[in-house]
Amino acid sequence: MKTGRDDVAYRRAKDSLAGGVAKRHLQPLSLDRGSQRRGTRMWWIKALGTLGVLALLVVGVPLGLIAFVGNPWPTGGVDLQQELSDEAIIGALAAVAWLLWAQLLVCILVETVAAARNGAVAARVPGAFGFQQQFARVLITSVVLAIGSGTTVSLHTEPASAATFTPATRTSTITPATTTHAVADVVQVAAEVEDSGSTITVQHGDTLWGLAEKHLGDGAKFEEISHLNEGQTMKDGKVFRTPDRLEAGWELRMPAGATGLNDADQAQVTEVQVEAGDSLWKIAEEQYGEGSEWPKIWKANKGEQFEDGRTFTDPDLIQPGWELDVPGTTAAAHTEQLKPAAPNTGADNSAADSASKPSTAEPQPADAHDESATSHSDSRADLPSISPRAVEGGIQPQTTPDPTSNPSESVEVSTADENDDPLPGWIMPGLMGAGTLLAGSLLLTLRNRRANQHRTRRPGRTIPVTDPQLAVVEKSITVAGATTTTTVELVETLLRRLVASLTERSQPLPALAAVEVTTTAVAIHLRKPATPPGEPWVVSDDGLLWVVDKDVDPDLVGAEQVDSPAPWPLLVTIGQDDQGGSWLLNTEDLSVVVTGDSVAVGDFARFVAAEVACNPWSKHTVLDVVGIAREVAVMSPERIHVHDTPTAVATQAVADAVHTIDRLAERNEDTPTARALQTDPDPWPSRLLIVDHPDMVDELDQLVRLVTDHSGRTATAVMLLGQDHAESFEIHIDERRQLTIPAVNLTVQAVGLTAAEAHGCAALLAHADADTDEAAPDLAGDQTWQSLATATGSLRDQYRFSRATSTLEPSGSLLEDADHAYTSVAATTSEDLEALAPRVTETVRDDVAAADPTLDSDLEEWTSEDCVRPRLTLLGPVGARTSGNALDRRKPFYTELFAYLATRPYGATTDEVAAAFDINTSRVRTDVNKLRDWLGVNPATGEKFIPDARNAPSAQQRGIGVYEVVDALVDTDLFRRLRVRGESRGRDGIEDLVRALQLVTGRPFEKLRPGGWGWLLDGDRLDQHMVCAIADVAHVVVTHSLHAGDLDRARTAAGIAIMAAPDEEVARLDLAAVLEAQGHEREAERFVRQDVANRSDDGEAPTELSARTEQIIDARRWLNRVM
Repeated sequence: MKTGRDDVAYRRAKDSLAGGVAKRHLQPLSLDRGSQRRGTRMWWIKALGTLGVLALLVVGVPLGLIAFVGNPWPTGGVDLQQELSDEAIIGALAAVAWLLWAQLLVCILVETVAAARNGAVAARVPGAFGFQQQFARVLITSVVLAIGSGTTVSLHTEPASAATFTPATRTSTITPATTTHAVADVVQVAAEVEDSGSTITVQHGDTLWGLAEKHLGDGAKFEEISHLNEGQTMKDGKVFRTPDRLEAGWELRMPAGATGLNDADQAQVTEVQVEAGDSLWKIAEEQYGEGSEWPKIWKANKGEQFEDGRTFTDPDLIQPGWELDVPGTTAAAHTEQLKPAAPNTGADNSAADSASKPSTAEPQPADAHDESATSHSDSRADLPSISPRAVEGGIQPQTTPDPTSNPSESVEVSTADENDDPLPGWIMPGLMGAGTLLAGSLLLTLRNRRANQHRTRRPGRTIPVTDPQLAVVEKSITVAGATTTTTVELVETLLRRLVASLTERSQPLPALAAVEVTTTAVAIHLRKPATPPGEPWVVSDDGLLWVVDKDVDPDLVGAEQVDSPAPWPLLVTIGQDDQGGSWLLNTEDLSVVVTGDSVAVGDFARFVAAEVACNPWSKHTVLDVVGIAREVAVMSPERIHVHDTPTAVATQAVADAVHTIDRLAERNEDTPTARALQTDPDPWPSRLLIVDHPDMVDELDQLVRLVTDHSGRTATAVMLLGQDHAESFEIHIDERRQLTIPAVNLTVQAVGLTAAEAHGCAALLAHADADTDEAAPDLAGDQTWQSLATATGSLRDQYRFSRATSTLEPSGSLLEDADHAYTSVAATTSEDLEALAPRVTETVRDDVAAADPTLDSDLEEWTSEDCVRPRLTLLGPVGARTSGNALDRRKPFYTELFAYLATRPYGATTDEVAAAFDINTSRVRTDVNKLRDWLGVNPATGEKFIPDARNAPSAQQRGIGVYEVVDALVDTDLFRRLRVRGESRGRDGIEDLVRALQLVTGRPFEKLRPGGWGWLLDGDRLDQHMVCAIADVAHVVVTHSLHAGDLDRARTAAGIAIMAAPDEEVARLDLAAVLEAQGHEREAERFVRQDVANRSDDGEAPTELSARTEQIIDARRWLNRVM
């Protein structure tokens, strides 16, 4: 029986079908030649209409006035002593009409001259109303654009390239390569590919023709700008639909090759000093050309506190000397009103928020003294140096700032609005749009490999931190894929369960053509009609389209079949339609020819290869690449094979295809049905060949014909790049990345992955695939206790002694007895005890106690209902408790901002916050001020918990104003403080470790804000370190408790570790030891066999056990007893 929710889901699916899910896309779209010609004709029609309006205004109005009114001057003149006659009134109105006509005529003439001068911006017409000149500009522009369109349809010589993949207001920056030639090569490739276009902010008076003339060298190329921006939503909420009208402040995408663009100029906030007699209207008129634009300035400065102590709360009242931020102006304009940029070297220039001055500092170079960036330079020399999609000069990955660094080396950030793009500016373009599905698959793969690293990690160590060169890759995958991992899993689940439902009913599987994923539904398109399985699927009248709501209960779709083969393993993403739907094409048993722009075609093929390497439904696919996508091979060496020529691999593919055809002929089934039934003892593997080779060798031609002639029975797909083959299915991708499938009249925005992006993704997955661990780094910070601890909260090596060492002064250990006393009852080794329970002298114990005298009182406040200090929970679902002004909206964002500042040991500058959150500096000031109010007032100082930036404790050290949370309580810090103190106190320290575990409420950093927390992946990985720390602390408590016979405490500690660190094998073995100690020997043996020895994190066969795991299992004879 369906639940109420599924009834709703079914109705939503029906609504989706009724609304034409995907069916609307089977009509020809607007980027083929025919539609371009139709668009050109429409522009000519509009131009002729505009010319008629112009003629009517210029000639018709005066003729009408002469014919109907004549001389407006009254007969006999004007006598002010007499009452106004009807003739006088009509004459007065006629005079006004003549005046308005004359003003409009002058505007038309001025705009015509400006247009004739290659799109120059016309000067403001004195005495004319602004709307008159704007109306004249629209009329003239419409005519000019139509004339231009007639000359450019056949002269499309400079393609727009990949500009449509570049986020608005972003340019790219490549981190200088400093290691090897391999890195330099990738950097060069990245630089060439990423320099594919930028944006420009429309200024008052701009036209498309003028922009094209200025930046593309020919005003007739305005169509390139128009095509790039058609349908785009501007910052003011309006949609770009016609090239006739532009509004100041709009940000337009510019084609690749555009010159004279300077993002720092286009998006820069201009700083204007108020002078006597100024008003917001006057400043807006000087900066924008229109006084009516004054709300932009008001919005950018509202609530700011200036140096005279006054706060800007009334737009009608501004004071001389105030410095206002004017967003979206050209920096080169009005330079006489700009104050010189002063270096941030003194206290006077450090007031990041109180002075309300936008940053003018230079981009900050990578820290030359960052050991984490150089310690692996030799072993990882082949990693690509990929920088984020930076803003105004390059946002570098965040690292812990050096308090002694030069304050002038702060990161410069964009002043673009944070809502310009749905994803941050540093997201790799290949993972945007429909590419987010690949990001989801990459993230699933990354998680599986990280889980294996946690599995093999040894106690006292951490899993490897991502190489700094790959930080932007991991951030892109994590943030872009955070919301699509569920979509990827949903598609796989729905298709598997659909097959199970059809098989149970003895119905044949449909001939799947494609899958469309929208925000609310999943639709499958069939090559020919088939019998549907009924609810919850909603089916079109012709039977070619089946739709199901994304919120449907999966059990209604069909039964779950664990480890069943994917029915359609060669389903790959091809692009995104204009409604935001992602399209996946079933390429199995297709010979596909991909034609068009060579760069776009190569990127498309590389994307397809990456998806096959990572898709959960392509696990048993063989991918052969020839002449393309070599970078992708290391993502999945067992799936991907690289070849120099197609001859040998085509020969083998022909043999395998013939064998499959013969097997299916005996069963009278197609490949998907045979996979679903699973009645054959052998599997039905799939194969995809992607060939970028100039020669069509006979073997390849034979394979193409074989696939075409035996559709549904070869389990093979062939993708030929840039070649023409009469037997093949064509996909065409133009220079604007528009992908068209002529056979079905489908046009989408093509997916694509550059060589640099593919190399970066592959290098990250290879890095996560290494079964290595590393020592925990030292904890950063200037608090005394931090100088004693590592990032996981253990004592640093210089304060520890070996368990076997005899010290000159008294010393102790958390686990004081001999090693065998613990190894005989717990799942531990002597190496574990050495790492987690060393000997510590009384001197160190006293030093630790003196370094953190407030720990106990802080713990009391953490649990107190009367605590006024802000409290941040990170060891579980993220949350905050504060005593300031309540937030009624956007709490997840401000909780993240709180977490960012609270985990910065030296605070964060305005620019650093802007870079971390991909927002402009004006927004930073506003958001920090709201956070400041939310956190409240510190009763110990009488100031806010986030003090004025120049008065923050770290401001003096860094020599620049910083935002810093003072006296906040953060559970990660409390955990590490307890651990470092516990290790120093010998056997008495166990109680500190138990209290530390009580702070854990789930997996660290759970339930994060979608699209946020990218900064967490920069520098030292607090999230990873805390998972390792929890597992290690729990291991010590479990070991001590088992030795002491306290089984309840041991079980509690093991349960906390499993909850917070489920991938850690240390925690799993601890739980098995507890079960055994409680007398549940069979359960312990079953658990070890199923969840340790036969564990698989990726759905494949179990991986090898680590040496530590084997040692413990052998010592406890768990598997021997099972056998």
